[in-house]
Amino acid sequence: MLYRRGQGCLHRLRHHGQAGYSLYGAPSNESRAKGAESRTSCQDSRGRRWGERVNGYIAAPSTLPGQKFGFVFLGCRLEGDMASGSTYLGRPWRGTAKAAFVDCELGSHIAPEGWDNWGKPENEASVEFVECGSHGPGAPAQGIPFRKRLPWVRSLNEEEAFRFKPAALLSGSDGWTPWESSG
Repeated sequence: MLYRRGQGCLHRLRHHGQAGYSLYGAPSNESRAKGAESRTSCQDSRGRRWGERVNGYIAAPSTLPGQKFGFVFLGCRLEGDMASGSTYLGRPWRGTAKAAFVDCELGSHIAPEGWDNWGKPENEASVEFVECGSHGPGAPAQGIPFRKRLPWVRSLNEEEAFRFKPAALLSGSDGWTPWESSG
């Protein structure tokens, strides 16, 4: 893990967790992993109880207003040994949440709708949840992009997705280039 002045780069990270395990927080200063196990009394915004259909979220960004980026997952492989369609890619911790999954392999445990508004429909107008190049059993169907994803989640084309590539995402005036390191 590389971290510098509000930017983090997790390279070749292997992230294991149980139901309710996600990356959460304000990516600008406190991105971290936290384990939680309160499955009996929780429901998603569609009324499904934990353990019946929903087993958690991959990310719960708390992106600060005006911040250019939130969580960015680039070239990741998401696998799970839980029920098919039981895990969301993310839900907003606050109404200005941002998360992107770019060129990621999504396992069958990813819910067809992909994302959840966390019981607050007003989040749908203000969050920025995007995907580009998702593939695998949990990705939108090939040839019918985003047919099951929610209407407030955007599918980016390759040109739009460039802003999430390491050279654009982490570049600054100090020359920090963690994506060029070997190993």
